[in-house]
Amino acid sequence: MAVKLRPFRIPKHVVMPGLVIHVKVCSRASKELEGDDGAWAYDGPDGGSPPSATMYIAAELTLPEQRYTLIHELGHVWWDYLHMALKYHSDIVKVC
Repeated sequence: MAVKLRPFRIPKHVVMPGLVIHVKVCSRASKELEGDDGAWAYDGPDGGSPPSATMYIAAELTLPEQRYTLIHELGHVWWDYLHMALKYHSDIVKVC
C-alpha cells in the first residue's frame, strides 16, 4: 500500500512549549517586513498570556523559499526563547 503524502504548506500557527507563534504571509512592502523575506516579533510587551509571537513571511517568495524562511525564522525564535528561559528561569533550567 503506497503512502500518500500531503504537500507541506506554510502553517498558520507553530506551537512550542509555552509559546504560540502565529504565522502570516504578507507583502515584502508591508511595515512588518520592510523589504525583508521574513521577520518575527513577540506580541505585546510581555509576549501576551499565554506568550505568543507573530512571524511574517514574504508572499513574493516561492513555496520552497517560504519554507526555508519559516525554518530560518524559527531558528531565531528558538534562540531567543532559550536566551529568555536562561535569563528569567535559571532556577529551573539546567545546562550540562
